[in-house]
Amino acid sequence: MISELTQRGSAKCVLFDVDGTLIDAVANQRQVWEAWAARYGLDPVAVYQVALRTRPLETFAAVAPEHDARECLAALHELEDEDVRSGVYAAFDGASELLPRLPSGCWALVTSNYEHRVRGRFARTGLPVPGVLVDAAAVAEGKPSPVPYLLAAERLGAKPEDCLV
Repeated sequence: MISELTQRGSAKCVLFDVDGTLIDAVANQRQVWEAWAARYGLDPVAVYQVALRTRPLETFAAVAPEHDARECLAALHELEDEDVRSGVYAAFDGASELLPRLPSGCWALVTSNYEHRVRGRFARTGLPVPGVLVDAAAVAEGKPSPVPYLLAAERLGAKPEDCLV
């Protein structure tokens, strides 16, 4: 399929999201947010509902405004890092067949997570990591802003219109 797209000229590069696209991490994310909510005595279901729609700092402002956001973020990072070490992850069907077949230098990962966690999850699922990975630390604006995707296209040396997201 990818070679057909590139042969027709409609796409030269592919920019992949990670969680929910290549790796099934929904249960892990729910568990991390539930553990975080428990640390702060908050309703885990309500916290997770907010976390699904917002970035962590926005989540903390909405559900725990009386707590220091940096402390909240440190606790969340600790839980997420532990989950990468001990959680169970699975690649979505087809990901392990597709990614190794993509030509080097024509695909990238674009994630709201951090590179070390993505690499940890990919190592646990056996998925290859491309040369270009744009993570939360690489941009000031996260998804759904186009900024991370534009940066990935730039790092691949591609025009945005030559990319399939």
